[in-house]
This record gives sequence, C-alpha cells and structure tokens, in this order.
Amino acid sequence: MKYCGFRKSVLLQSQQLICGRLLPLPIPVPLAMGQVGENYPWNWSVYLWLEGKNATIDCIEDLGQFAVKLAQFLIALQQIDPTGGPLPGQHNFFRGGSLAIYDAETRAAIAALHGKIDTEAVTAVWKSALESTWQGAPVWLHGDVYLQSRGITNA
Repeated sequence: MKYCGFRKSVLLQSQQLICGRLLPLPIPVPLAMGQVGENYPWNWSVYLWLEGKNATIDCIEDLGQFAVKLAQFLIALQQIDPTGGPLPGQHNFFRGGSLAIYDAETRAAIAALHGKIDTEAVTAVWKSALESTWQGAPVWLHGDVYLQSRGITNA
C-alpha cells in the first residue's frame, strides 16, 4: 500500500490515535492537519497540548522509575500491530530503515570531531551499526527517544 505526502501523514496521525489508546503514557492527539499550500510549503499539523514540562535530569525525581516507564512505553509501542504503518522513507527521515542513508553525514560529523573524541572507536561503532539489520518482525518505533522529547506530568 503506497501513501504519499499528506495522505501518508493522515494515515500516521490516525494510527497515532489508535496507538495512544494502547500505550501506558499519553501521546499528543492531532487536532488539525493541512497540506502544502501557496503560503506554506510543507504539510503541517496541530496537536493537543500535553500539560507538563520537558524532562531534564534536574526535574526527574526518580531516574530509575523514569527509565522503567519509558521502557514500558517502548515495549507497549512495539506490541501494537504495525500493519499498514508507514515504511521508512523521506516522509519520516528513513526511520526504521537502513542507516546507510546517513553514512556520509555521520562520517563527516565524526571527522569534524577529530581530536575531541576517539574517532577510531566511534567509526568502529558506526561501521558495526551499518552492518546490522533488524531480524525481527516489523514493529512500531519511536524516532525521538531522547530526554528532552519526553514530558513529565503529575499523571
């Protein structure tokens, strides 16, 4: 099944609504979506705001509990049926696809850090990552698992 541009975004947004009901933590709900137009050259979306604050080391009271909740969220996400979900492509920055798409950019970043990091070790890790492939069945994945993309609420 092929989707492009706005149709693919709409599909993903509606799947997010379904996924949200099956996840142990809240996710933003899309309220409105639009497509490329004369005055704005990209697809766009507006989401329901989730109350809380960005997760930072300073505001996480229990790092262990935070890690467990994040792990439970990611495990639950991977349990949701991915049938009809978006394949890796330009629309999602090739998330879930081959890392080779980022090879030149990554090697340039490693080279730029020469003298500041152990570039030989980092290059070895990068080469190993390039040679790896997912061996399991398709799963949903979260493309932005970094501290500041997580929110903290009182819920």
